[in-house]
Amino acid sequence: MRSPLILATLAAALFTTGCTSINTWGTAVPMGPTRYPAVPTEHVMILQSPPARAYLEIGYVSAIGGVFANEGEMYQKMQMKAAGLGADAIILQPAAGAAAKPADNATHTQSVVVTNAALYPRNTALAIKYSP
Repeated sequence: MRSPLILATLAAALFTTGCTSINTWGTAVPMGPTRYPAVPTEHVMILQSPPARAYLEIGYVSAIGGVFANEGEMYQKMQMKAAGLGADAIILQPAAGAAAKPADNATHTQSVVVTNAALYPRNTALAIKYSP
């Protein structure tokens, strides 16, 4: 008699845990024939603009967030993906269709993907490796 109640409780617990723990997805696309060894995630710096020193473009990374994703989770996911490429830093890319700065003069890097009437934030960045 109690097993349906236990199963329902367990299913509800798994559903709510799954919704909050799987909040962002990321991708990494390497560029060129050279591959670099992975680095620790903390090694990858997040940059708003290209650095002054010489660098190589080694790939693109992106993150798509769930409905409750925040910018910090998105940036961390891109750092993780870039670390897998062996990057020293990522340069945040402007949001699609955001060529001009908004009136508040802030830099907005997040775009929104609309799928099945739900909004999913999306960020992209260029993964770079500093030249020796």
